[in-house]
Amino acid sequence: MAALEGKIAPIMGDVLAAGKIRNRPQVGTLLSLGALIAARDRRARLNLSRGLSAKLKSDLASGKIDLHGWNQLRDSELRRGVHPDKVVLFDQAVRLARTAWWTPPAPHIFQVGLISEVQKLFIDLLVDRSWELIITDSSVNGGFICSDSPLVWGSLDSIDNQELKASLGEAELEITFPVSKDMALVSHPKARMGNVSPVDEVVAHVNMRTLQLGMGLVLHAHPDFLLRRQSGEIRAGCEWMAYVEEQRRRGILRP
Repeated sequence: MAALEGKIAPIMGDVLAAGKIRNRPQVGTLLSLGALIAARDRRARLNLSRGLSAKLKSDLASGKIDLHGWNQLRDSELRRGVHPDKVVLFDQAVRLARTAWWTPPAPHIFQVGLISEVQKLFIDLLVDRSWELIITDSSVNGGFICSDSPLVWGSLDSIDNQELKASLGEAELEITFPVSKDMALVSHPKARMGNVSPVDEVVAHVNMRTLQLGMGLVLHAHPDFLLRRQSGEIRAGCEWMAYVEEQRRRGILRP
């Protein structure tokens, strides 16, 4: 991914220096960054791993993978330090694949090799939408927070037991991507395709989406970032962090 990141970096630098987007191609470049992050974040790796494991199990059971193919996969896993017990020999793998309870682990070489394909899939789903760049002043209101999964889509009602239920292909979808503490790309049916200075409610709304629709890790430049509660009330992020800390102290890991 180094070549792609090398192309993104100077455009990203220009946008950050100017504090705004100057042309449509810059939007595409920032979306390339968002798609690249989304293609290799924990959510994408988990979904890809599940799909690869299911396909590998099916191919072993049906005979589509032979001894030579399996040994190539097994050797690649052993070279990266996987314990031999985790990657069984071919005959045992075939027997296990024909049972209901066993699923082979997804080979790392496939997971890495498919990142660029997944990134292209994300780009195809993002580029034709209307986008606006929300610009704020983090020194005044705490700015935008980020997470380990910053590109998020759907509504806050679309999560169930920590699983994101919305499909990125839905036409009426809301998508948010914090580019920096002072800027966030937002797409929704009424997006204005330009640079927009928001009220605090918008910043708080984007932040709550990042917090709830991401994968758990939250990054913030200031402790008093804004969050919009379900009631519409805007509260300081430090209150939320204190609440989470207290609940974890009590043994509740997902308050």
